[in-house]
Amino acid sequence: MKSSPVTGTQNKLLTSLTHLGLRPFASSLTVFTLASMLATALVVARIVVTHHFQVLYLIWNLFLAWLPLVFALLVWREASRPVPRRGLLLATGAAWLLFFPNAPYIFTDIVHLAKLRSFGSAPPWFDLLLHLLFAMIGLMIGFASLAVMHKLVERARGWRWGWLFARSCTREHTVRAAPVLRDLSLTGRRLFVELAALTANAFELRQEGLLNLCKTQQCLDHESHGLARLANELGVEARVLDARQTAELEPGARMDVAGSVYFPVDAHITPRKFMPALVTLLGQMGVTFQWNTSVNGWRVEGGRVGAVSTTSGELRADEFVLAAGSWSPDMTRGLGIRLPLQAGKGYSLTIPKPRFKLTKSLILTERRVAATPMGDQLRFGGTMEISGINDRIRPERVQQIIDAVPVYFPDFTPADFAGIKPWFGLRPVTPDGLPYIGRFGRHPNLTAACGHAMLGVTMAPSTGLLVSEILGGRKPSIPLELLTPDRYA
Repeated sequence: MKSSPVTGTQNKLLTSLTHLGLRPFASSLTVFTLASMLATALVVARIVVTHHFQVLYLIWNLFLAWLPLVFALLVWREASRPVPRRGLLLATGAAWLLFFPNAPYIFTDIVHLAKLRSFGSAPPWFDLLLHLLFAMIGLMIGFASLAVMHKLVERARGWRWGWLFARSCTREHTVRAAPVLRDLSLTGRRLFVELAALTANAFELRQEGLLNLCKTQQCLDHESHGLARLANELGVEARVLDARQTAELEPGARMDVAGSVYFPVDAHITPRKFMPALVTLLGQMGVTFQWNTSVNGWRVEGGRVGAVSTTSGELRADEFVLAAGSWSPDMTRGLGIRLPLQAGKGYSLTIPKPRFKLTKSLILTERRVAATPMGDQLRFGGTMEISGINDRIRPERVQQIIDAVPVYFPDFTPADFAGIKPWFGLRPVTPDGLPYIGRFGRHPNLTAACGHAMLGVTMAPSTGLLVSEILGGRKPSIPLELLTPDRYA
């Protein structure tokens, strides 16, 4: 089946935008390009029929209207680089500001209609519609360039998150936050055991513990006096093991390590099996799901949230829970809520048939990579890339994970990862490392349950318990003072 010229143009444009890192704007640019081609074709047709060239200024002014969008996209592309060139950013940003008035200025071309009528070359209604078409295209292109710059400014506001993050990097904050994270994690583990009993362990809960592998003695000493000591002080058992003791706990794998820190209380599940099991369980309990539904906005009535507007219609309720992960700040627009949160991208590679099977989850400490057995599969994941919400996969990040594995497991080679498609996810990261759980003061019937960073699965059951206690008016099982969503209001 042959593709149409329009489809071919769309495919070429999409390929070019992907190469330039502008894939998020593909739909809008396709519409603007096709509309501009149509408008230009109408001008050409008018010239062919009338043999008059007076309306060529429309094409020139449409070109000028495109310039602010071009410069806005150049700013976006440069700002998305790992190390943006400051001079080029300033130059293209200034060019956008200089040319932005060209977009709405195209409306003034309508004043030329009276002059065109004196030539009597085309019906007045045609010229009016032609000018309005060019004016609307130019105006929409201008608004699009403004939207791109607005997104950039929003993304740049991450400086506030960074400042709050730096302010939280103190020993005092660690001492305050650690007991809360411990309680959330241990409560979550206990509830996972209960959920496993309710679902016949459909999500493969394994209570085998966790090994933090240390390649060097220096790292092992650091972990012994740091993480292991802190864990034991908090009542979470942590054992420091040498290489032989570590190997005895994972006899099926050959490891090249100096030792490890073993956390017997830890456990792991298979996430891709947990969600279907949870959906089935909740369905049996009478929970209704609205699949493929997006939130468009909120209806506020007397200081309370009265309804949420969605693509499936308006939903009214007495209580609302915000649990949208990295998208939570975007979802609260229009509510006057400030929720500092950054999307921390993590990558993973899942080997369907690994060389050997592990029984425990492992952390490759120096390389910050996690290895998790999931049934017959073995997943390696890592990185924390603070780069906003996007679907861009950076090959060098994935390669870092691949390179780390043979350092600890000599039997693995890069060939084991050949043909495996990398997966990525966006972790919702708060500045102080603590999730947002609790009611918003501005809208007391809206409850936050987000910002769990890399512990989203670990703390999911305990967060659900706390939310149920909040909505039911019961005393929370874990103190919420440090978790309030209003702590940065």
